[in-house]
Amino acid sequence: MSINVDFINGYLEAMRCLNMGPNHGCYFSIVLLEHRDNFSNTLKQHFGTLVDSKGKRYDGDLWHINPVQITVEKFTQIISEWFFKLSYSPTIHKENNIWGIRGFIDALAPVKLDSCYIYEIHISPPISYATRWCDLVIIYQNEHYLIHFDLDS
Repeated sequence: MSINVDFINGYLEAMRCLNMGPNHGCYFSIVLLEHRDNFSNTLKQHFGTLVDSKGKRYDGDLWHINPVQITVEKFTQIISEWFFKLSYSPTIHKENNIWGIRGFIDALAPVKLDSCYIYEIHISPPISYATRWCDLVIIYQNEHYLIHFDLDS
């Protein structure tokens, strides 16, 4: 069973709206990456499709991409930080934080995170990507899902 990308993007959109403010913008999304012959080429192909503010596209080989495998616990910590712990994040009761994260993790349940490979993607982009960003990849069977967070101020 696959992840319902549209449903999760709706969830991420709601969390993005909670984190918006007058002096900054943010963008949260999940995409199913086009699988290439290996993980490195899959990432290069994705990042090579991004364009700068003038519409210029940069070759994926220009990106310095370093995937670092992480645990489900670390993945959950990163999600929690982007949803509720940025300087612009909504102030909420601790219990709501747990439910907000649990709802997101539950939406990923079809891929059984404990049986997935999860990576935090450390990158040095050739373009201005955002003030702060985070890319995570979940690999389940032959599917590669990229979760992207960015904040621009």
